[in-house]
Amino acid sequence: MRTLMAAVQPRGWLFGSGRTGVTSRALATLIVLILVQLVVAQSLGLFPQVPMIDFYQYWGVSAALRLSGEPLGSPYPNHEKYHAVLRDHAARSDQRKLEMVSRLSARPSFTATPFLYVLFAAFPTDYTRAAALFHALQVLLFLAAVILLGAVYRYQVFPLLCLAFLLVLGSGPLSSDLRLGNLGCFQLVALTVLLALVDRLRRAPSPTALGAIVLASLTLLALAKPNVGLVVAIMALHLWLAHGSRFFAVAAVPALLAGAAAVIIPCLYFGSWMVWPEWYRVVFGSNPYALARPPRAGNYSTARVLSAWLHADVWTVAALLAAALVISIIAVTAGSAKAEARAHATPPRGTLARLFGDPHLAMAIGVTMTIALPHLFWYHYYLIALIPGLWLLNASSGPSYLPLCGLGALVLSSGQLNVLFLPLGWTGAVAAGAALSWVPLWGGILVRLYSAGAPETGAVSMPSAAENPDEHRAAEARPGQRPPRVKTPRADSGGP
Repeated sequence: MRTLMAAVQPRGWLFGSGRTGVTSRALATLIVLILVQLVVAQSLGLFPQVPMIDFYQYWGVSAALRLSGEPLGSPYPNHEKYHAVLRDHAARSDQRKLEMVSRLSARPSFTATPFLYVLFAAFPTDYTRAAALFHALQVLLFLAAVILLGAVYRYQVFPLLCLAFLLVLGSGPLSSDLRLGNLGCFQLVALTVLLALVDRLRRAPSPTALGAIVLASLTLLALAKPNVGLVVAIMALHLWLAHGSRFFAVAAVPALLAGAAAVIIPCLYFGSWMVWPEWYRVVFGSNPYALARPPRAGNYSTARVLSAWLHADVWTVAALLAAALVISIIAVTAGSAKAEARAHATPPRGTLARLFGDPHLAMAIGVTMTIALPHLFWYHYYLIALIPGLWLLNASSGPSYLPLCGLGALVLSSGQLNVLFLPLGWTGAVAAGAALSWVPLWGGILVRLYSAGAPETGAVSMPSAAENPDEHRAAEARPGQRPPRVKTPRADSGGP
């Protein structure tokens, strides 16, 4: 894999000198500009044709409140009022795109959280302008997320840029996100930025303040899109394990305040203190199978796809998947500790630190479990598979086949199998590939865990006192002595 990456990387981009270096840089610049042109052309050609039904529903709640000029109450029990306002507005409007999406959304289902609807109040009331702005943000934020992930994982510049633009052109989850106008790109960039901030905590001049920002942002992200709640919980656990209880307690105060504000502001915005319970009843209700949509509708959840194959109950399949994940990670962690002759001396917090003390590993575990377990996982949600996928793809420590795990996950989740099997008549290839894309990710995580706690060689923070207390105390006991020399990774290293 590294040989392939080195072959793609023009030597002059980083190392060249003289005429060869100038030629290589010029060639690399030309390739990037061509890819930019293709991305812009695709975006300009795609935007007028995509319905963006999901965006219409997100935008429509705040737009209806502004257009009606009177209180409409909570959008969950009063969705007909909101729909009537939007339908009348589309009938009076000369915006062809608004008329089209209004016809396609004959009965819009308002299922987003109240806090997310408040955030969408920042978009203009004019639908065409709002949709164009949202579409441009999707593409730009996706590119920003991939580039930032590459910086965190120490990718070289040229192949990283090429990969980012090629994913815009060929990623199935991104195409789905752009067509529907959903929030996959926003979630991807939010998790990536938070990972980068967590990565910098130990080098920050004021780590407690930055930790408070990270924890508050995690709280707001969970209230906006609860489908990443497991990632949020695991990253919060990482902050506690890596930085201590006092740090976490101080950082939790702004997070609680931010969470309280995110809960109260929508109640005031909609004029109802019952808006959150009403959202819960609409989304989950009394039917535990309400969100288990069929794969043909775009729900590529592993539990749902497997239950269709096996003709088994979706909740039974989900429970078996959860048990398999938990048992496998416990077995690998215990086996690795036993191999290092530390099983008898490892306290429970030490075991947790082994799993979640590294921010990259913690994020990979959270994202992979988020992909594997839910009974509802739309195709555009698989954009977040890029986070652990790129981490494993550029692995510079551990077994040599770790990059193959990342490559396999990215190929499966991006819909590449559809290109191969669709001409043969297998229309379910994309659903099967996406539903199983977490398997190579989980395999890479287990290999990484078992490889004797090899230190992270990417842009990872220094080990915490909880991870190596003896070395930490020794360093504090010799304040006047020069610290031991630490071997730094090469510029092209990264990953697990």
